[in-house]
Amino acid sequence: MATPSEIFAWLDEPIDQRDTSYSKEATAYLLDVWNEVRNRIGPERFDPVLEETRAGKFGRRAAAAWTQTNGDHEGDLVNLTLEVESEELSLNVVGWFDPQLEKVERWLRTRPAARFLRALDDWDLLIFVREAHVGPSGRAIFRGAAGELRQRLPIAQYSTASVAITLDGMRPRLDSSTQKLALHIRRGWSREEVLGMGDVAEAVAPEVERWLAPLQEIRLA
Repeated sequence: MATPSEIFAWLDEPIDQRDTSYSKEATAYLLDVWNEVRNRIGPERFDPVLEETRAGKFGRRAAAAWTQTNGDHEGDLVNLTLEVESEELSLNVVGWFDPQLEKVERWLRTRPAARFLRALDDWDLLIFVREAHVGPSGRAIFRGAAGELRQRLPIAQYSTASVAITLDGMRPRLDSSTQKLALHIRRGWSREEVLGMGDVAEAVAPEVERWLAPLQEIRLA
């Protein structure tokens, strides 16, 4: 199985020189971390909220290897992802597709969200703009659309009201036919931090655990 240093090195390589077969090694490593996280939290608490973990598609041109919880749900349920890019490992609460984004945004405007987020000193809110693919017919297709990072805000330092104002201010400036907002709430660990860890799951598990109850609030928002 791959090691974090090998995955980072693979992502450093020029795209045309990457060994495509290695992508399975990278996602297998992340799934192994998830399994250890599940064991640390306890299946009886992990499974009812996060269910099955699955690997995302990770080809030669991918900027990150990623895996997600709630693998049986296709973009309709707010889930967690564990991702590795060339300079960062991250745990993400995902508001990417429309149903997910709507839930996360509604929750962000609540008092429980405000209280919870004030304690997340190491977490950021990432705001993306997704660009649709426009086919020959002129139809905009958002499935598989890439997202461009527009802002990364330290979430504990911003009130939920400020976040709402930021999102409300960005949306009218988008081309509504081809652009949509998307969000991640992210805990990132730098490449140096990860390479210095003896056990990545030991760092990830407490962060996953603190989201078990809020995730259920988000899904009911």
